[in-house]
Amino acid sequence: MDATTIRTAVTAAIGSIILSMCLESSASAQTVLDHPSTEEIIKALSPAASRLLERKPGSRSLRGITVEPSATTVPVSINLRVQFDYDRATLTAEAQQTLNTLGSALSNEELDGLNFTIIGHTDAKGPNAYNQQLSQRRALAVVEFLVKKQGLEARRLTSRGRGELDLLIPEDPENPENRRVQIEARPTD
Repeated sequence: MDATTIRTAVTAAIGSIILSMCLESSASAQTVLDHPSTEEIIKALSPAASRLLERKPGSRSLRGITVEPSATTVPVSINLRVQFDYDRATLTAEAQQTLNTLGSALSNEELDGLNFTIIGHTDAKGPNAYNQQLSQRRALAVVEFLVKKQGLEARRLTSRGRGELDLLIPEDPENPENRRVQIEARPTD
């Protein structure tokens, strides 16, 4: 192996370690909150939290190895328990209360300049393709609620379903904690 190959491999490894540390530091994305307050949601999604995960461009030399990370921001997110009618994308009354709180938080001036992706997740019960479609319908139902009932600008919200692809508890794929709605914040373009 020549020096360039070794340098490239070490740079990639260090970059992976830095990224995994950033992802681990986003603790709010690792648990599901039942009834978060507006303040808890704002704190988890605020630009200050996002800056903690920002990787700034610039070189850094470590024992002769130069690391040049890219200018990327790891999105911050929060997982919420949003209940739907069984096997449907219909929000329960409890879910609507949670989404009213979420809407208040996303409307707060501290979160201006951010766009949000609403990501639906399921557990692993049932066929993967069905869970994917169900999670997409549920994420869309959350976006529609936030736009119609909370007055959020549709251009700031997108929806995405992940089905059972990103289980919160992979060692227990049918655990109800895996069924959740994740709110991911990103700076506007």
